[in-house]
Amino acid sequence: MKRRPTKTARVGMPPRRGVLDGAPWWGVTAVVVGGVLIGLALPLVGWTLAAFVVVDVTVDAVQRRRAAAA
Repeated sequence: MKRRPTKTARVGMPPRRGVLDGAPWWGVTAVVVGGVLIGLALPLVGWTLAAFVVVDVTVDAVQRRRAAAA
């Protein structure tokens, strides 16, 4: 038996237009600042991940050379 979504399910529905007009200014500001901080932090995660991969590949290459020479 297949399950199908019902017409009344509100999962994934966009918010109504103008819903932020009723939100407090400090709440909207906090969400915007949080979004900007996440946007600035994600590239840093990418750089550190790339640096980790470079170090890991270098260490592996050195270990393989030493094992081959022994």
